[in-house]
Amino acid sequence: MFLLLVLSVLVYLFFTSWLFSGLKKAYRQQPCEPFENTSDFSIIIAAHDEADIISQTLDNLIAQDYPKNKYEVILVADRCHDDTVPIVKEKMKIFTGLKLVEIDENPQYSSPKKYALKIGIDLAKSENLILMDADCRTKSKYLQAINKYFQSGTQVVLNISKISDGKNLLHRFIKTERIMVWSIAAAAVGHKTPFLAFGTSWAYQKTVLESVGGFKEILHSLSGDDDLLIYRMGRKKAVVSVCFDREGWGYTRLPDNLKAFIIQRRRHHSAGKYYATGVKLGYTIYHLSNLCLWILPFFWLPALTGLLVKFTVDRSIMRYATTLFQEKSNMINFILFEFGYLFYQLLIAPLGLVGKIRWR
Repeated sequence: MFLLLVLSVLVYLFFTSWLFSGLKKAYRQQPCEPFENTSDFSIIIAAHDEADIISQTLDNLIAQDYPKNKYEVILVADRCHDDTVPIVKEKMKIFTGLKLVEIDENPQYSSPKKYALKIGIDLAKSENLILMDADCRTKSKYLQAINKYFQSGTQVVLNISKISDGKNLLHRFIKTERIMVWSIAAAAVGHKTPFLAFGTSWAYQKTVLESVGGFKEILHSLSGDDDLLIYRMGRKKAVVSVCFDREGWGYTRLPDNLKAFIIQRRRHHSAGKYYATGVKLGYTIYHLSNLCLWILPFFWLPALTGLLVKFTVDRSIMRYATTLFQEKSNMINFILFEFGYLFYQLLIAPLGLVGKIRWR
């Protein structure tokens, strides 16, 4: 028992050390000063029956504090049967840089979203692409912030998907869990081995996408137009930065209920089966060490010291991460996360690795 405890603690400390050092490195890579030059951008949005939210998303982009002739918005209406298309057509009267593409079928791609994104990218005029979900909210200086990264030599901007404060226990868990996921993604960038990205809002250059063969190599996965893609971009030595500028963050909605949360996360985790062997092995060892630290005290009471070490280290990292991501440090949310994360990884995350996953 003692040796297993020591091994579990050492493994856990190794991964948390990797996380902390990677976060620091990623933060140090930020552009120091604003740039006067303005890059051209093509913003691609794939929308499937998003009439309830697409108007506000487009209003945010039309109101950008950025030269209107320096960016275009391409909305790909993917088999829409609601009022998405009429709403977009009305917005086109306001902003001439807004373009609409309607597709009625998905002839070859296993992922409707990837097919829609490809259609939009093929029509894009700019080398600099921004991929955005239909429910993404942006601030008025969003493009200014993204421009700063491209002007500094970045080729891929990994953005984070901020969410509002929740009203129930599920939302409070999600809020803290997202901070941990952002931290893992940023740490991987800091160590120059990116493997996590967030499709809510991120940006990359078209030549970088072409260098990895576009979506061709990841068509087998319904999800993964972000994770699987950024991993391949990293392997091609693309310059990747994490956006720590709050003006450049995307904002998204919380799942309405537990069922919606499970469906969303099952789809997200479905890409995990296609991760590189090293990434999957790392996740497996990390979660096994975490599980051991939880279980050992039930069989050997002194093992509670290992659990105490885990809580102390996790709290330190969470406090540092909340500072970087400009969140509030909340002890109740942290405790909820510690207990909830164990069940989440044991019960919900594995669902994405089995069965047939559907987008909607």
